[in-house]
Amino acid sequence: MLIPDGHRRYADNIGIKRHEAYLVGAKIGFDLLHFFQDLDIKELTYFLVSLRTLKRNQQTQDKIFQALNVFLHNLLLAIRTGKLKYRVKFFGNCLILPQETHCLIDELMGSPCNEAYINLNLLIGYSGTQSLLKMNRELGEMDWDGEAVSESQSFDQLMKKSEFLLSKIDLVLRTGDIFRLSDAPLLETMNSCCILIPKYFPEIESQDVRAAI
Repeated sequence: MLIPDGHRRYADNIGIKRHEAYLVGAKIGFDLLHFFQDLDIKELTYFLVSLRTLKRNQQTQDKIFQALNVFLHNLLLAIRTGKLKYRVKFFGNCLILPQETHCLIDELMGSPCNEAYINLNLLIGYSGTQSLLKMNRELGEMDWDGEAVSESQSFDQLMKKSEFLLSKIDLVLRTGDIFRLSDAPLLETMNSCCILIPKYFPEIESQDVRAAI
């Protein structure tokens, strides 16, 4: 899982407007999809916008979604032309997303795919805390037929039953100057290896990610 952080600090450090930093980040995120596609991975998660981020002022939200829509549009075009081979899944609260963002996500999830594609999970308007609460409700509603089950069995059953759960995440990469999960998926990352790439996201390159991996 990739947690891209540091857009505002990057902008402040080099003296550009913050919305310009978001646009730079959108291009970096898109370019990295080509890098990840060349690796031997089956699943990739981008934690793009947390639910907490959507508590910022409306002007900031507008700039974030403007950049996000550029990323989503480029991703959709690359998939349709066969340049990128990803099967896209969305996780988050679609009800609070702008209409254009919502439409792009719908188109991405409806894009044709086959077994050779990499699963790409996009977390937008997502909260690991809220997801964990949903998991807890799901677990309480499961019928175990009076049998005692282990923790791993419970998780596996949840993974099969629930539509909102991600797969177990092996590696978490975060950019910036401090490592925190920022309300990322909690249960799925409980055994993850976590690595901080000490650069702000708009300034990272594929070799930085390769070195971290």
